[in-house]
Amino acid sequence: MFYESEKARRENDDKRFKQLLYGLLFGVLFSVTLYIIVLWAW
Repeated sequence: MFYESEKARRENDDKRFKQLLYGLLFGVLFSVTLYIIVLWAW
């Protein structure tokens, strides 16, 4: 039972980590795109 919960927790952490990573990647891409648009608009 303990092993199962450990396994589930690790998988959950992996999922959360991937979400965080994708969120960060999206944020960076969004910022860069916004920056380019602002520079181009000037």
